[in-house]
Amino acid sequence: MKKFLLFVLFCLSFSQYEAQNYTPFPEKYGKWIIYRQGPVDSSPTPYQFVLYETVGDTIIAGLTYKKVAASKPYINTPPPDPHNIWSFSGPKQLAFAYRNNIPNKTVYILTDTNEVINGRLKQEYKWYDFKVNSGDTLKSSYAINWRVGFVDYKRIKVRSIDSTLTSGKYVNKFHFSCFRFKPNDLNKDGIEGSLIEGVGFEDNFIRTEIICPFEPLYIYSTYFSCSPTSVAKEMDTKLSFSIFPNPASTNIVISLLENKSIAQLKIFNSIGQVVYFSNAITEMPEINISSLSPGLYFVEIKTDKKTGIQKFIKH
Repeated sequence: MKKFLLFVLFCLSFSQYEAQNYTPFPEKYGKWIIYRQGPVDSSPTPYQFVLYETVGDTIIAGLTYKKVAASKPYINTPPPDPHNIWSFSGPKQLAFAYRNNIPNKTVYILTDTNEVINGRLKQEYKWYDFKVNSGDTLKSSYAINWRVGFVDYKRIKVRSIDSTLTSGKYVNKFHFSCFRFKPNDLNKDGIEGSLIEGVGFEDNFIRTEIICPFEPLYIYSTYFSCSPTSVAKEMDTKLSFSIFPNPASTNIVISLLENKSIAQLKIFNSIGQVVYFSNAITEMPEINISSLSPGLYFVEIKTDKKTGIQKFIKH
């Protein structure tokens, strides 16, 4: 009997440990910024910001949903400092609502805002499914299949899981690859991305822009805050810069959006290999990429206090 009670207590404590280590989407307050750069062609590149923010709860069919409102797109060329966009005070419109199923590590989205307002449940979808381990494929959900019927989600494979600091707490970060060929063929070119527990995809928290086997026309970045009073501190660790031209065939130019000096610059290919490195460069370097193979690359820049990553495509 004692052994049985000890076993029950162990199971209860283990389940509590599991729950504590899962971070759901914000139950109280959340704020996302989608920063879009594109189109990726020879035309002038517009920069667009959209601010999403939770604006209270609604109860539908006995379930509590968190409502999310979106600002009108803020477009500017050249782009403003994305750190200041948190204070963007334009009009907002109800965009969608979501609810957490914490025991199952899933999030559901209600996309028909008229149904939210009228208090009826009609168009609910599984938005995110965080029940994945390293080596699994990301599971089919609204965030992956958003209005696109041909996405083969089984090709989107979780290659590793680590943690990242979000709103003062370390949460799970899932790194995945969307392989153009066979999922286990690391010699073939693949598109990489990441998913943060409680935040969403880094390239666009509503849905991923990784559509196998093609790179999207637009490049997105997601910024997140769960505390309106600590936004400036949270955002201050991210470095903003631009790459042009994008796509490029011979040279790219790095332009910092802040008056900072670069301490280190790396270029990674789509499977994480460093193909260029320098720690002695100018504030606006021009880099010859003619020797690189065509495909998707990532530029990582570090200054004395900040780090930033951007994508570019080599023709």
